[in-house]
This record gives sequence, structure tokens and C-alpha cells, in this order.
Amino acid sequence: MSIAQRQASGVNYGNVVFTGASTVAAAPLVLDPRTHLNISAPPAIAGNYQYGTAGFGPTARVQNFHGNVVVSQDASDAAGPSTTDGCSPFTNAAAVAGNIAVVDRGTCGFVVKVLNAQAAGATGVIVANNAAGPAPGLGGNDPAITIPTISLSQADGALVKGNSGVVAAIQATGTGLQGADDAGRPRLFMPNPVQPGSSGSHFDTNLLPNALMEPSINDSLNAAMFIDSSANLLQDTGWTLNKGPAYINGCNTEVTIIDDAGLIVGANIIATSNLIAATSANKTAYMARMEAYRNSLLAANLITGRQGGKVMQCAGKITSLAKN
Repeated sequence: MSIAQRQASGVNYGNVVFTGASTVAAAPLVLDPRTHLNISAPPAIAGNYQYGTAGFGPTARVQNFHGNVVVSQDASDAAGPSTTDGCSPFTNAAAVAGNIAVVDRGTCGFVVKVLNAQAAGATGVIVANNAAGPAPGLGGNDPAITIPTISLSQADGALVKGNSGVVAAIQATGTGLQGADDAGRPRLFMPNPVQPGSSGSHFDTNLLPNALMEPSINDSLNAAMFIDSSANLLQDTGWTLNKGPAYINGCNTEVTIIDDAGLIVGANIIATSNLIAATSANKTAYMARMEAYRNSLLAANLITGRQGGKVMQCAGKITSLAKN
């Protein structure tokens, strides 16, 4: 590519993808079906819109994100100078209740805005971007949030705020994967304008489920058990993955260390066995704790009954404990 082509590619949001064979093969094992935000009314702005996802609260899905859209109103005060930034308790809570609230990005954190919307009775939140560029990923963490949140670009947010009677819903497109192009290749994060340190070095924020290699940390990640396509990406760039079985105490548990979809149950078993061995007073205590851990894996459907039996058989082969 020429310098000009690379410069254009660096801000070509949604159209730059990772083509590594391992990552592309894993995409259908990891990513959700593709969705969009469908606006069905009013007719002037009806259509499908790309949206950004939040790293807090429940994921916005077909089942939980639909309804009438109401622009929030709150006081212009020390918490936030705008009357639509959602930084203070809503003054139009009666209108918001039972509907999707729209708030503007800026001044306070995303979780503050969403908690204020939730307190007003909103069923979901749309955060309208306050700067040019694609719909952003929304970072933050608060376990008190129980409603889904998405973001829209500044231009799309202006359309929603500028019209009354807006009805919106997350809908499945029927084809494709969320965060991948039509060929199933995961998108890379290439916003316009460039975000130094994030552009090109992460998966797109549009991926669902959220991935370790997205630009922001999301509380929906469970990296102790699942590292999604990040391991496949590393493999495509030259790393070697150990996809063999997990051994503890010199014994084969028959649980794969890491599988093609990024589940690292075997790696977790090795690490947990080592930790329990290092913090147990004796073999009896070690076995009891390993049994409880094995039961948790079974309850989560992460291992089979046979594998659970092998884990305990291998645990029983321990010969020494590292005391604190």
C-alpha cells in the first residue's frame, strides 16, 4: 500500500479486518449473530443503524432492547451543564419511565448517566456521541446497572434527538457475525479520527460477545475461562498455542488446555490445582477443595462427567503440598 492508502485505511471505520486463518476460523465459534438498531418510526429516519456496545450492564439484544425513545431532561448544574447529559436525576422521569432514554455523551461517566436513567424507570439507554466518529464503545463498571445500553454516532444521535415518536429495537440481520465483515473476518478498530494507541491494535468495539482485544475493559469478560479470539490472533501472528490436554500431578485430566473457541478450562484447572496445593494444610483439605472446584465446573457445563472424574483421579495423585 502507498502512504496515502495506509492513511485512508487508518480511518476507514468498519472496513478494516483481520485476515488470520485461525482467527477467521474461530469467529463463528465466538461471535454472536449480527444485529443492528432498527428505527421503524418516524418514516423520515426509518432504517438500520450501527451502534456501539457497553461494557457494563446486560448486553443489548433483540429480547431486551425495544420500545419508544424519549430524550432525557435533567438540571443544568454542577454535575453537568447540559440539560440532556443525564448527569443529574431526570426532570422528565414520568415521560422516560417504560421507554428507552437518550442521553448525550460528556461531563460525567457513562454509568452515572445510565443509573440516572434506570432510576427514572427507563428500559434501556442510548448514548449519543458528542464528537465526530463512529458509535463509541462505552466503558465503565457498576453491578447496580440492570438495563442495556448502546451508543450512536453524533450524526445518528442527532437524528434520533431531532425527531419525535421514535421507535427503535435491536434486530438480527439474518446473516453475518457481530463485529465481522460479510466474509466472517473480525473487524479491527479504525475510528475516524484516529485514536492513538487503540486504532489498528484492537478488535472493533462492535464485537459481541466483548473480546479481550477490544480497546476498553468490559465487565462481561471472564478471562479466567474464556479468552475468545485473542489467542487465535496471537497464533496468527506467530505465537504457539498449547492445545494439548491439561496435566495435574503428572496425570492427564483429558481436559483441553485451550480449544478453538478460546475456552481455557484446562489451563484454569492447572492454575487452580497449583493454587489450592499451595494454600492447603494437607492432602485431605486439597482434595475437598478440588472436589468443590470440580463441581463448579460441572455445574457450569464446562467439563463432562468423565472429565470431572479424571480431574479428581489426578488430584488424588498429589504427593506434596507447598505450605504458606
